[in-house]
Formats: sequence, structure tokens, C-alpha cells
Amino acid sequence: FPVDPLVGPELSRVISCIGSVVKRHGGLIEMGIAGALKASDRFIVLTNVALPVTKGAVQLLDARNSDEDLANIRLLADSEAEGIVNLDLVVVDLEASWAGTYEIKRGNGTTEHGKRQPIVRKLRAARLVLASYVRKLGYGPIESVTSAVIDYFGGSGFKAEFTLTRDQLDAHFGVPV
Repeated sequence: FPVDPLVGPELSRVISCIGSVVKRHGGLIEMGIAGALKASDRFIVLTNVALPVTKGAVQLLDARNSDEDLANIRLLADSEAEGIVNLDLVVVDLEASWAGTYEIKRGNGTTEHGKRQPIVRKLRAARLVLASYVRKLGYGPIESVTSAVIDYFGGSGFKAEFTLTRDQLDAHFGVPV
């Protein structure tokens, strides 16, 4: 552990260890949620998914369409791509013809405004191509899609309509998480 000259070797070690635990806790939350959903035998669960964002999706978002306007739009995932977004979790319920994509935040402190906006934008873009992407993987057809930030401790600062806290997960997925 590097020694911080301000606090000395003993506290430097303690601070470094605590920082390491906090950083790993986010990954453990992701693994726990994914594991609980897989264990239910109801869902197909994909983690760390690289999803293409099409030019059409970017144009629709740049035109500042509302979530209500975008809700019924489905774009082909294999259209010309503008880029790729990495998503923490994609969950598919074949019986319900539903898929959802999620970013998972520990949420014990506010995520900076400048970091929240791109996260919401990538989830909105992913929602537009998610049904096609999932169908391409052989898990379709998908009739409805959702996306949200799973804000585990509830303090990340995302808008409530785009957020699930740990207390809402069981009801959202319909299984114990």
C-alpha cells in the first residue's frame, strides 16, 4: 500500500483496504442480483452485455423524444451502428415475452450529474434495440422491454421513474432477489 504522508503508514493501509472493499462491493451486488435471477429458473440472464446502438436510436434520442413516444418503437439491432454500449445486466422472460436491461449502482452516494446523463441515455438507446438484439440471440420474440438503473442503496440521484432500489427488486422481477 502506498503511504500517504498526511496520514502515515497505519491509516494509509486502513484507508486502502476500506476503499478496496467498497469498490468490490458493487461487483458483488451485480453478481448477487444476477445469481438470484438465474436461480429462479424463470429468466435468461446475461451480464456485461455489449449492445450495438444504431444510428436510428441515436437520431431518435437526439430529437429529444419522450420515453412515452419511444416506448413502442423497436429498431433492428443489426442496422448501421453508431457505437456499442456495455450493460451490466440483460434479463429475458420468454414466457412473458419481456426483456429488460439494467445498470447497477451501489448507490451509497450521489452519482455526479455528468455521469448520470450518459447512463440514462445508453439505457434509453438500448431499450430501442433490445427486442431485436434478444431475438437475434435466439431468445425472441419480445413484445415489451424495460430499462432502469438498479440503485441498490437508493442514493445515486437518478430520477425515480428510471430507478429501482433493492426494496423494489422482488416486485419488479416477480421473484425473490
